[in-house]
Amino acid sequence: MSSNLLTSKCKKVFTLVNRKRSVTLSSPREFVTWMRKHDIQQWETNAEFMEAYAHRKAVFEKIILRNTSEEAFTEDLQANGLLCIAPKPTLWQMISGQHKHEPRIA
Repeated sequence: MSSNLLTSKCKKVFTLVNRKRSVTLSSPREFVTWMRKHDIQQWETNAEFMEAYAHRKAVFEKIILRNTSEEAFTEDLQANGLLCIAPKPTLWQMISGQHKHEPRIA
């Protein structure tokens, strides 16, 4: 995934691949906040959440995720096939049915 899409201020569709759950947000920070708020455990900060999530993935799935920033964390989720990020479909794409394709995995 190009870093332009990740850092762009435009709305993007973030899809957790294993859960098949999508949310439309503007940034990796908003996405990590969304993940944190929907986690079973309560976390005060994104940093605490990312550290715990990265630890669980390393221990149980042998997946290494950087938790140094929301951007790095999101990039690693994509690189490991856990997250897809796609541009938000335009109104025309939604009307014409062009938005029904699966988001690309980086």
